[in-house]
Amino acid sequence: MRYWEYEAEGLPLGSGVIESGIKQTVIARMRQAGMKWTEEHADAMLRLRGAWLSSELPHVFQRRRQECLQAARAFSETLQC
Repeated sequence: MRYWEYEAEGLPLGSGVIESGIKQTVIARMRQAGMKWTEEHADAMLRLRGAWLSSELPHVFQRRRQECLQAARAFSETLQC
């Protein structure tokens, strides 16, 4: 990266600003009144939220649907033996 150019433009060079913003956003979102999350469920919720914000949610559901269909086919094949 051309750090000298970014520095000359007054842009932040470290990732601390971004990491802090993400942390504050996540904490504000996940620690609302009455909410209690396990790490696993919080991770899943944040992945879904990210998919929604990036317009990828339909693709996420399509992939999950395909995985479920494949598992169902594999299971039905074991029953036919």
